[in-house]
Amino acid sequence: MCLIIQGKPKHFSKEIIKKAFNGNPHGFGLMYLCKDTNRVITKKFFTKKINKILKTCKEHFKKADEIALHFRITTNGNTNNKNCHPFQVLNNDNDRADLFLMHNSPRLPSPLLSNDMSDTYYFSKIILRPIVKSFYKLLDNEKFISCIETIAQSETDSRILLLDNFTKSFQFVGDWKEHKNLKYSNSSLIQKTIIIIMVMVILLIVEIINQFQKYQFNKNPFMIVSFGTSIIRIQQHQKI
Repeated sequence: MCLIIQGKPKHFSKEIIKKAFNGNPHGFGLMYLCKDTNRVITKKFFTKKINKILKTCKEHFKKADEIALHFRITTNGNTNNKNCHPFQVLNNDNDRADLFLMHNSPRLPSPLLSNDMSDTYYFSKIILRPIVKSFYKLLDNEKFISCIETIAQSETDSRILLLDNFTKSFQFVGDWKEHKNLKYSNSSLIQKTIIIIMVMVILLIVEIINQFQKYQFNKNPFMIVSFGTSIIRIQQHQKI
């Protein structure tokens, strides 16, 4: 599955972005609302180079109050720029509002009219766009957003992230996870981090026990140094 992470730029770290990309290397994208122009800003591309993603994030983090990043795993459609998220649903120039969509699940309930494009692409263009194009103010209707969730969940457990310049907000569809001031569309990255921390804690406990068996704490100052080094290692892994 893909991974979406949303929050304030200051809460993202290079470690988070690198781990998200390593587990989801088939495309990257971002979106945020520009307060100066009241337009949704997006950027998306397929790359094998993490430095290109880090550079793009650094550029846009300076301009965003809140931002969403999408890391893709290909399930349907080609692995290319076109199938990266977000997908545009509405364009303010023609539709009186900007609306973009990111998605995370194996499949959305939409017809696959070709093998080239993904289910998210067709959901955005064939299912969602015709409805909101006629009446974009539905984006500010909780019952309508709830209907989108019902449709999205009809085949698989899905998470969708919407951003528009009418409500001027991110709207979270489905079951999202929160960890250290960031929202995640699934817990894959969080679980890996927790496991790493647990392993480090266990190793630390074993190390302390072994050292207590060999030495008396008050007679061996070198143990304090070793203990402190272990604590530092754990703190470094807790940055994510």
